[in-house]
Amino acid sequence: MNKKIKFTTDEDDSQPAEVKETAPKKKRKNKGAAKKMKKKEERLKLEAKLKEERIASGGPEKLPTPREQAAQYLQQWSTDRTAWKFQKSRQLWILRL
Repeated sequence: MNKKIKFTTDEDDSQPAEVKETAPKKKRKNKGAAKKMKKKEERLKLEAKLKEERIASGGPEKLPTPREQAAQYLQQWSTDRTAWKFQKSRQLWILRL
């Protein structure tokens, strides 16, 4: 363990200098990375919980692909416009095809 040595002198030059050992500075923990990891773990737990609930309720085990979601979105627009809602992310995905 590396310790830093600090020399101090009194105003009086007649006395020898004192030697004080100081502890090394502690490194800061990266709080942002820890927070990010915690958030990711929470998200994964939530996704697992939702998947279990979906399976228990008899719903599909697998979520529809973005292509299937876009097809459903367009189908609803053409057949049932009163229930259809604008979805910007879906619109952009369709335009990028």
